[in-house]
Amino acid sequence: MLTAKPYRTARSERAARVAAAGEALYGPRWQTSLARDLGVAARTVQRWHAGDRVVPSRVAGELRELLVERRVGIDALLAELSGRQL
Repeated sequence: MLTAKPYRTARSERAARVAAAGEALYGPRWQTSLARDLGVAARTVQRWHAGDRVVPSRVAGELRELLVERRVGIDALLAELSGRQL
């Protein structure tokens, strides 16, 4: 039975976190939008997702910032709509 190499597992977990954040931010077609916001080529994000390239450690912080910005925007919209009808 073959076992995964430790670096491959870590790479896959990091790629999975990037994919989860990308989908949360932009929906199912997330790769191009995420690449734009990170300032990288769409192909780079595709390679991360495929596990062909290691996701740089700096990306975790950038993803966190993007997620916080989105949450702040959603929270503000929820507060504005709270108790109102469209």
